[in-house]
Amino acid sequence: MPNYPYEFRRQMVEQVRAGRPPGELAQLRRENKILCEEKKILRVRERGEAEWENGRGSFV
Repeated sequence: MPNYPYEFRRQMVEQVRAGRPPGELAQLRRENKILCEEKKILRVRERGEAEWENGRGSFV
């Protein structure tokens, strides 16, 4: 998340949580965790492909 002020971020979180049952919030957290993992995998993959293109890749 960009560098939004703390209070603004807190208000955004409260709006997302407002009126949602705990099960739905848990589902949203799981989905967000999965998205974060997918982004991390893509970053590593892109970095690896860039290293191969630049001649720094290895077979190890």
